This record gives sequence, structure tokens and C-alpha cells, in this order.
Amino acid sequence: MSGAASLNRTIYNTFFKRNSVFVGTILVSAYVFQLSFDGIVNRWYANRNKG
Repeated sequence: MSGAASLNRTIYNTFFKRNSVFVGTILVSAYVFQLSFDGIVNRWYANRNKG
């Protein structure tokens, strides 16, 4: 088995095999993305609107 196939199998078995873990991964990822995106946009907006 190649390295890429082994990595794909590991990722699948860790995150996608069970539906509850898959959904949890999506929720946590969305929450982290929202926090990051919100912080970046707020900093950009504050920087653009200095007065």
C-alpha cells in the first residue's frame, strides 16, 4: 500500500467511519472557522475604518 493510500485510510478510519465522529468533526471545524473568520474580518474592518 502506498503512503497516500495509507494516509487516506487513516483519515477515513479516524474521522469518517462513524457518523457521530464525522458530524462532530464538521461542527468543531465550522466553529473554529467561524471564530477565525470573524476575527480576521473584524481586524480588517477596524483597520479600514480608523478615524
